[in-house]
Amino acid sequence: MTGQIFRLILPWLRSILALTFLFNILVVQALPPKPSPARLVNDFESLLTSSQAAALENKLSEYDRTHQTQIAVVITNNLHGLEIADFSTRLGSEWGIGRAGFENGVVISIVPEKRDVFIAVGYGLEGVIPDITARRIVENEILPAFRQGNYYQGIDNAVNVLMQLASGEFPASEYAARQEEAPAGAILVPFIMVILLVVFFSRRRRHYSSPGKSIPFWTLFWLLSHGSRGSRGSYGNFSSGRGSFGPGRGSFGGGRGGSSFGGFGGGRFGGGGAGGSW
Repeated sequence: MTGQIFRLILPWLRSILALTFLFNILVVQALPPKPSPARLVNDFESLLTSSQAAALENKLSEYDRTHQTQIAVVITNNLHGLEIADFSTRLGSEWGIGRAGFENGVVISIVPEKRDVFIAVGYGLEGVIPDITARRIVENEILPAFRQGNYYQGIDNAVNVLMQLASGEFPASEYAARQEEAPAGAILVPFIMVILLVVFFSRRRRHYSSPGKSIPFWTLFWLLSHGSRGSRGSYGNFSSGRGSFGPGRGSFGGGRGGSSFGGFGGGRFGGGGAGGSW
């Protein structure tokens, strides 16, 4: 009896599998073709200005040249019927973003119409940029800037952190720790300011003399507040792009010019990454 049922449903199973296989082929074929000439910043919706796109392209091309790691930015409203996560993963593998054998590619997909963004991470970088870290980068570096309409700044912030993580400037755990310290720092500076104001005006009313009287009040405040910021560590403020890959700083500052992308290297993606909406 069981054998008869199996023989009856077998043709249906074969048809379903064949249709599924055909659908997957058609979806992959429908993905945007590799850009020609090859480039790492592909803005199909003109979200960025030409100078902003050129600055990002130069930075990413130079990073690929020196670190053999590829970070691509794709801005499109057409996901070809896919969810943004699946689209990003498929596109990364189809284009071959990253080096074959190292699988060290990253795709930042942005869908302005749906206000969605996703960071897809190649197989070889999933250890240094795990899903939880990709989510933190989206939430801390991209979304706040996007919500203010600063699309270039949000992308550049994310690129800075991704470069540092991929090249081993600091581990994902260090990035997480810095993000946790940031709220405390944000509270500390106003708190110091209030205390200094109270002390200053109190002593002024009493005509008190003090060792700090010869120091201008705002100079004293600047020294204290900037000293508290310096306690964050040697990596700087990630969310403002002041790491070693920040715009105009370090070895990979934006707008250097002269960089040219040599083409994708055959990397693969397995579904790692995270996204969010603004």
